Amino acid sequence: MFGQVEKNLNLKDVVDRAVSLLNGGDHENAEAWFRKAIEMLDLKRLVSQRSSASSQSLDNAVTVLRTIAMYIYEPQGRLSEAEQNFRTILQLRPRNLDALNGLGRVLGPQGLISEARDTLERAIELDSKYADAHFHLTNVLLMQQEWRLALDHARKGHEICVQTQDDRLQSFEALLIRAEESFELYAAA
Repeated sequence: MFGQVEKNLNLKDVVDRAVSLLNGGDHENAEAWFRKAIEMLDLKRLVSQRSSASSQSLDNAVTVLRTIAMYIYEPQGRLSEAEQNFRTILQLRPRNLDALNGLGRVLGPQGLISEARDTLERAIELDSKYADAHFHLTNVLLMQQEWRLALDHARKGHEICVQTQDDRLQSFEALLIRAEESFELYAAA
């Protein structure tokens, strides 16, 4: 796929090509180009030498890993691969909110509910106005039958979306209704 032009490609060219393929719906080839970008980033070296790596190199790695996880692995149900990408991001940037949220989001469906909860709570501790983490934590709390907490986080996430005029407000409204119904049905019993 890369052929003779491989020698002349820089990281930006490879990532641009991967994104173009992804946007065109060619996930298989996009994944191959993203893997090439990961090779170019030399992730093992970055992880082992994180403290001395350039901020730009770390940011590039985070962007590539997050994009693959969110737009290739998750939609294809490859949750353990997405999980690994998010964990690698957290090795590079331990306070990365998108990685904490993503990790929490993919752990729940894999049955790792307690770890999902801990991860999402950590994201909220870092930024209490991070609506996505409230959204995913609400879902995890509903799985754990923590009705009051689920309702509290659904309300908080909804409030943040209203304040910020977030375009995902309808999703939060639906989740809030689900949390309210669950609370009324189960907590009162």
